[in-house]
Formats: sequence, C-alpha cells, structure tokens
Amino acid sequence: MKYFKKTGALLVLMAALFASGHTLDVQATELAGLPEAGRRCSITIQKYAVDNLNDYRTPGTGEEINDVNLPAIENINFKVVRVQDDAVDAASAVPLEGGDAYSRTIATDNQGIAYFDDLAQGVYLVIEEASSAVHSPVDDFLVTLPMTNVAGNGWMYDVFVYPKNVLIDLPDIDFYVGERGNKYQSIDNGGKAKWIIEADVPRDIVDAVNYQIIAKMYPYLHITDENSITVYAETNDGRVTMLTSGADFVAAVVDNELMADLTSPGRQVLSSLFGDADSVKLYIEFDTQLLIPQEILPEGLNQELHGNATLNYTSSLNNTTEVVNPSSPYVFTGGFHIIKSNNGGDRLDGASFILYRSIEDARQGVNAIENPYTGDIWEVTTDVAGEAYFYGLAYGNMGETAATANQIYYMVETKAPGGYNLLTAPVEATVDISSLENDNYISVVNRTGFILPVTGGVGIVVFLLIGALLVGGAVLLFKIANKKNTDL
Repeated sequence: MKYFKKTGALLVLMAALFASGHTLDVQATELAGLPEAGRRCSITIQKYAVDNLNDYRTPGTGEEINDVNLPAIENINFKVVRVQDDAVDAASAVPLEGGDAYSRTIATDNQGIAYFDDLAQGVYLVIEEASSAVHSPVDDFLVTLPMTNVAGNGWMYDVFVYPKNVLIDLPDIDFYVGERGNKYQSIDNGGKAKWIIEADVPRDIVDAVNYQIIAKMYPYLHITDENSITVYAETNDGRVTMLTSGADFVAAVVDNELMADLTSPGRQVLSSLFGDADSVKLYIEFDTQLLIPQEILPEGLNQELHGNATLNYTSSLNNTTEVVNPSSPYVFTGGFHIIKSNNGGDRLDGASFILYRSIEDARQGVNAIENPYTGDIWEVTTDVAGEAYFYGLAYGNMGETAATANQIYYMVETKAPGGYNLLTAPVEATVDISSLENDNYISVVNRTGFILPVTGGVGIVVFLLIGALLVGGAVLLFKIANKKNTDL
C-alpha cells in the first residue's frame, strides 16, 4: 500500500511539472521493481541560454543529453532543498527538518553545471536564485529521487535537468555630434563641437565584470578639457541623474582618446534606477576643438573627420562583448581659392580681403571672421601668382553631409593692387566639398583707376599765370580810360 501511495504521489508531481513548463517527463508504465534501498542519488543541473523560451517547451525526461548545442550560463545559483514526500507542487512543498533535512546552494560553473551528489532518496525542491544577468529565473520545480526511466521499466538514480533562460540584452552604444541623433556637423577650423555617447546600461551593471567606454577622435579633433566631461543617466521615462566625476566615474584622455569607467558607487546609482524604469541609458558628453596645423593645410579640409565609440562589456556571467557605434559621426570643414586678375587676365598680387558670413555684416563692416591661429581679423593677400586662400570654413546646416552641404560667404577687398581701384561691393564665395579643387576658384577682377592731375603741378601754374595776366590787363585798361577822362 505504501508503494502505491508513493508511486501515485510521484505521478502527480510529474503531471504538475509538465503543466508548469519546467517538467521532468515520466512514462506512466509499470515499474520493474522497487528502488534499491539506501542507494544515494544525484541531481545535475545544466543551465543554458536561449533566445526564445517558447522554442523549448518539450518536457525533460531526467536522462542525460549529450548534444545540447546552446551556450552555457555561468554563475547562476541553484538551491536544492529536501521536502516532504507528499509534496504535490513547488509552491506548497514543506522542507524537512531534523536529521533528514537537506539544503545546499551551488553556482553553475563555466559549463553551466551545478552538481548535487550524495542525496538521499526522496523529493527535492529546486530553486533558481534571481540574477541580473537573465530576464527571469525558471519557476521552482520538484524532482523525485530516484525517478523512472523513459521506458518505464527501471529507476534513474542520477537525474539530469536542463533549465533554460533568456539572457538580458547585450548593451548597445551610439555616438552623435552636436545633438542627440545627429551624425554630421560642419565647423570652422578652430571651432568646437559637442560629442554625445549613448550607451545602454545592463541590468547586471552592479555585478558586471567590466563596463568601459572609449571614444577615439580624429587626430585634429582635440578633446578640450577632461574636467568638462559630463556623464549622466536617463531612464526611459525621462528622469535624469547626474554622475559625479571621481565619485561615480573616472575619465581620462590619452593620445586624443577618452576612456571612461564607472566606479562601484556609480554602478550602484545606475542599478537603483531600474526599480522604477524599464531601461536606462548612460550619456557621456564632451567637447573637441578642430585645429588643423597651419603648415599642412589644405590637408584635412573637405574630409570627414570621424569619432568612434566602443563599449567593452563583460557581464556578471563573464560573457564578453565589444560593441562599436554602428555609424560613426563626423565633422567637416572647407574653404575656397581666390584668383585676382585685371580685365586683361593678368594676375595681380597685393590684393587683400577679409571675410563675412552675411551680406549685411559685409556691407556694415562688422563681425568679420577671425583667424583661427591668431584671433585677429582674418585677412588674406594675393601672392605673386595672384592667388590666396581661406581655409577652414564651416558650410551647411547641422545634419547635412559633407557631400550635400554648401554655404555662401562674402569677401570685402581691403587693399587693391597698385594702380587699381578697390571693389565697391562684396564678392560672393560658395564653399562646398569641391570648392578647393584645382579647377574651382573665385575670380576677382580689378580695373585700373582714372589718372588725375598731380596736386601743385605745372597744370595749375599755367592757369594762375593766365588769370594774373587777365587781371593785370583789366587794371591797365581801366587806368588808360580814367586818364582820357581827366584830359577832357
């Protein structure tokens, strides 16, 4: 009678496990005989990662499987507790007390295995402890030792269980310039640009082995100041939490490369945000200054000057990944070429120009563009070949690519070549990706001035002598006339 009672309880347990989706299948066939009295048993738990649990709903049999082609999950804690033999489900199972009590917790190794051996025959409750590395643990389940084999004609004293989990999503990273979501921006040589790194915060951030962000910038893009680096977190519902340099994160710049690491308190801050949020993102903002060495110009102009961000992440399960931003943002700058000549096509040297961003400023002579190297008003002068250049000018609007952007500037001539007149109106110059190509230039033509008499020269002396003779003759005639009147 006791045998049938125990066998009936076993069948009820297996049916309950099957219904929960975490089952060990037992064929309801007649047993070959009673279990071997006193024989010790074992439970081998092997933990695997899957993408979708719905693809793995087939109940387990308790037998060993040797061809599982799934990644193992390390460092997941399983607790095994012996419970009363009449337990029918995990929720109502009552742990044994006294000499028959058993409770032990083992973490899975690098093969995903937690091995519990030397177990007395009976019913055991298996509990997977929560881990930030997986979306959720498997439901608690019961294992009866020994259990019947698949054929239903014998006992299995060593039971194998293969619970599966969906791992948390690997963190992703992206990189922007100017503002979030933007990938392209044009700036002046000497100008600054703001860069924004956006990275997912994994739920296991506290226990993660490594979480480091690296930004590597184009050589001419100089990170201006380590102390100006800003780091903050934002939840999916828009709450922003600022992190403190030194306390929550450490950032360093070496060879134009930014490296940022979270401290333990900083990780705790980020982890705490998951209590009320579904997702958390980390943002790192910093400024760069574009400074192309003057001696190498025009190198670096009309090029895409990129920044790249990388997230090096090792999860609490020792899964390592290196994530690079999918499309690297860039800045660009341009310029234009001037050729000065007369109306006969002869090249003219010695013509000087300054530059403005708007026609209004050019007409009023205000807000002239400054030289990026000196800070003075930027003035260029044509050489003996009649050529001059303005290098390092922003063109286009934020979000436009280097290939599609363009911008009009306005030149004002401040000094004309000898014998020529200054230009009377600003000259338009369009900057785009091709404005510095050899066959593209701004042609500026000067005309000769009118030749006027030299002040104080012979010409005026002649007129003075003629005037003096005329006045003298008039006086002489007047005296002769007066004398004739007197004689009468």
